[in-house]
Amino acid sequence: MPAEFDMENISIRVLNDINPDITLELKKLEISNLGRIASINEWVIPVFIKYGKVIVAVKNSSSGLEEKGKIIGVNELLRKWDEPETVFIHSFYVKKSFREKGIGSLLLKESIKILKEEKVRKIELTVDPKNLLAIRLYEKFNFKKTDYFEDLYGHGIHRDLMICRI
Repeated sequence: MPAEFDMENISIRVLNDINPDITLELKKLEISNLGRIASINEWVIPVFIKYGKVIVAVKNSSSGLEEKGKIIGVNELLRKWDEPETVFIHSFYVKKSFREKGIGSLLLKESIKILKEEKVRKIELTVDPKNLLAIRLYEKFNFKKTDYFEDLYGHGIHRDLMICRI
């Protein structure tokens, strides 16, 4: 971990207000982390903020190229209609330059605390079976693989379903 990196300078926030600057920042992060095809855009981001839940990790101080107040991690969630105590993680990622520094763990840990307060009892997500870094993170928080879907998001795009009871 670089000397300039300080976990105490990271805060976890729930986005509640739709703001064009935040929408643009999230759109850029989506594209750089998930690719243009997998990312949500400026039409969907406000919907997630208003009707789902968007929890972010924010850098609280400036260092290097990163400015204070910039989002460096994102967790986008939807509630399951037929099981209101269940949420689905649509997207979970940390900005590439901040990966493997504990930010994903912090974001997931704090997200689980927030969800518990809202009476959520189960979290579901899908993950690329080849994304071992993400799978290790989820397993650290007791997510278990429960199913496998071939071609879930298109031809050749397979996913594992993982579930965590909280």
